Amino acid sequence: MSSFEPSRDDDISQAKAEFDCAIDTFKHNAFTDPDKISDAEALGVLISHHLGWDGQAIFTAAQAAFEDANFHTFNTSFATAWELEQERWTEEKWETDI
Repeated sequence: MSSFEPSRDDDISQAKAEFDCAIDTFKHNAFTDPDKISDAEALGVLISHHLGWDGQAIFTAAQAAFEDANFHTFNTSFATAWELEQERWTEEKWETDI
Protein backbone atom coordinates (compact mmCIF):
# COMPACT_ATOMS: atom_id res chain seq x y z
CA MET A 1 0.00 0.00 0.00
CA SER A 2 1.39 3.40 -0.90
CA SER A 3 1.45 6.21 1.62
CA PHE A 4 -1.32 7.92 -0.37
CA GLU A 5 -3.87 5.13 0.13
CA PRO A 6 -6.04 5.42 3.21
CA SER A 7 -5.39 2.80 5.85
CA ARG A 8 -8.03 0.58 7.37
CA ASP A 9 -7.80 2.71 10.53
CA ASP A 10 -8.43 5.84 8.45
CA ASP A 11 -11.51 4.22 6.94
CA ILE A 12 -12.79 3.23 10.39
CA SER A 13 -12.15 6.74 11.72
CA GLN A 14 -14.03 8.24 8.79
CA ALA A 15 -16.96 5.84 9.29
CA LYS A 16 -17.11 6.74 13.00
CA ALA A 17 -17.09 10.48 12.17
CA GLU A 18 -19.92 10.00 9.66
CA PHE A 19 -21.78 7.91 12.22
CA ASP A 20 -21.42 10.68 14.85
CA CYS A 21 -22.85 13.11 12.32
CA ALA A 22 -25.77 10.76 11.61
CA ILE A 23 -26.54 10.44 15.32
CA ASP A 24 -26.48 14.21 15.75
CA THR A 25 -28.74 14.71 12.72
CA PHE A 26 -31.15 12.06 14.02
CA LYS A 27 -31.23 13.62 17.51
CA HIS A 28 -32.10 17.02 16.10
CA ASN A 29 -34.81 15.69 13.82
CA ALA A 30 -36.40 12.90 15.87
CA PHE A 31 -36.59 14.48 19.34
CA THR A 32 -38.28 17.64 20.55
CA ASP A 33 -35.45 18.43 22.99
CA PRO A 34 -32.29 16.85 21.52
CA ASP A 35 -30.03 18.33 24.20
CA LYS A 36 -31.70 16.08 26.78
CA ILE A 37 -31.07 12.91 24.73
CA SER A 38 -27.77 11.09 25.10
CA ASP A 39 -26.00 9.74 22.06
CA ALA A 40 -26.59 6.23 23.42
CA GLU A 41 -30.36 6.81 23.67
CA ALA A 42 -30.49 8.34 20.20
CA LEU A 43 -28.46 5.48 18.80
CA GLY A 44 -30.82 2.96 20.36
CA VAL A 45 -33.85 4.61 18.76
CA LEU A 46 -32.03 5.02 15.46
CA ILE A 47 -31.12 1.31 15.47
CA SER A 48 -34.75 0.46 16.19
CA HIS A 49 -35.94 2.60 13.27
CA HIS A 50 -33.19 1.38 10.94
CA LEU A 51 -33.99 -2.27 11.66
CA GLY A 52 -37.72 -1.75 11.22
CA TRP A 53 -38.59 -2.40 14.88
CA ASP A 54 -37.57 -6.05 14.37
CA GLY A 55 -36.82 -7.38 17.85
CA GLN A 56 -34.59 -10.20 16.60
CA ALA A 57 -32.49 -7.81 14.51
CA ILE A 58 -32.25 -5.35 17.42
CA PHE A 59 -31.20 -8.19 19.73
CA THR A 60 -28.56 -9.30 17.22
CA ALA A 61 -27.16 -5.76 17.01
CA ALA A 62 -27.05 -5.40 20.80
CA GLN A 63 -25.45 -8.82 21.18
CA ALA A 64 -22.74 -7.93 18.66
CA ALA A 65 -22.05 -4.69 20.54
CA PHE A 66 -21.75 -6.50 23.88
CA GLU A 67 -19.51 -9.13 22.32
CA ASP A 68 -17.26 -6.46 20.81
CA ALA A 69 -17.01 -4.83 24.26
CA ASN A 70 -15.99 -8.22 25.77
CA PHE A 71 -19.17 -8.77 27.79
CA HIS A 72 -19.06 -12.48 26.95
CA THR A 73 -20.64 -13.78 30.17
CA PHE A 74 -23.37 -11.17 30.05
CA ASN A 75 -24.01 -12.06 26.42
CA THR A 76 -24.70 -15.66 27.40
CA SER A 77 -27.31 -14.51 29.94
CA PHE A 78 -28.68 -12.00 27.44
CA ALA A 79 -29.16 -14.78 24.86
CA THR A 80 -30.94 -16.94 27.44
CA ALA A 81 -33.23 -14.07 28.43
CA TRP A 82 -34.01 -13.39 24.75
CA GLU A 83 -34.84 -17.05 24.14
CA LEU A 84 -37.19 -17.05 27.14
CA GLU A 85 -38.87 -13.88 25.90
CA GLN A 86 -39.33 -15.44 22.46
CA GLU A 87 -40.92 -18.53 24.03
CA ARG A 88 -43.24 -16.39 26.18
CA TRP A 89 -44.23 -14.28 23.20
CA THR A 90 -44.90 -17.38 21.08
CA GLU A 91 -47.06 -18.90 23.83
CA GLU A 92 -49.05 -15.66 24.21
CA LYS A 93 -49.52 -15.45 20.45
CA TRP A 94 -50.82 -19.02 20.31
CA GLU A 95 -53.26 -18.28 23.14
CA THR A 96 -54.48 -15.15 21.37
CA ASP A 97 -54.85 -16.91 17.99
CA ILE A 98 -56.99 -19.72 19.39
